This record gives sequence, C-alpha cells and structure tokens, in this order.
Amino acid sequence: KSAFASTFANAMADKESYSGQNKNMDLTQLLNKELGLENLSQEEKEKIISRFGESLLKRMIFRIFKLLSEQDRKNLEALQGGEPADAPSSPKASDGRSKAMAGKEEKINKFLTEKVPNLENIKEEELNLLINDFKEFSKNLK
Repeated sequence: KSAFASTFANAMADKESYSGQNKNMDLTQLLNKELGLENLSQEEKEKIISRFGESLLKRMIFRIFKLLSEQDRKNLEALQGGEPADAPSSPKASDGRSKAMAGKEEKINKFLTEKVPNLENIKEEELNLLINDFKEFSKNLK
C-alpha cells in the first residue's frame, strides 16, 4: 500500500463501523456475517479481510477523487505529505501511531468530510457493491 493509501485508510478507519442495515458492525464482523467466513482458519480470514479492505479502499479513493476538483485533489495529497508513519523518534499517540500521523489522519478525515458531504453514503455503497462482488466471485468458484 502506498503511504497515501495507508494514511487515507487510517483516516477512514475512525469510521470503521457501518451504518444502515449493518449498524455498529466492524469490518471483520460484517464480512464474517455477509461472506460466511466462520468456517475458515484465522489465517484465511485475515487474508480475505485484508484483500477486501484494500479493494474497498481503492474503490473509495477512486470514487472520491472523481468528485474532488483538481485543486482539492492537490490539497488532499498535500495533507498526506510529511513525516513517515514509522519515524522512530516521534512522540506516540495512545494507539501507538505517532502524534503527527494521528493529527495528519484527523486532518484528512476532516477535509474529506467537508469536501465530500456524502462520504458515509459512498462508503456504504462501495461496501455493499464490493460484498456483492465477493459473493458473486465465491459463488462462481463452487
């Protein structure tokens, strides 16, 4: 994952609970429910959830970037710039991320919330579309 994608993912992770029909579920619970992952090993579940999360992130970034003006895209990319996530001498936030990184993610989240008023709807729509794609794919494997 690129540094931008990683920071974007962490900024969006603050809202990792899903609304609508899947209210108050985290991504793992939701995928266990929707994709029937209960019978898989922990390693297989983690691999599927990781790939799902990466795919969801890519879909959201693509859709959000299409909505933003050229200037807003540049501003978003500029917000991502700065200190690497693993800078060793950085003061740490309570969750282990550097305080600078946590602040950067908060700024990205605030920027996206202001510039993309339907951000939660986009997240929910892309999530549901991707779940349906995964279901269709797994149905074709059987």
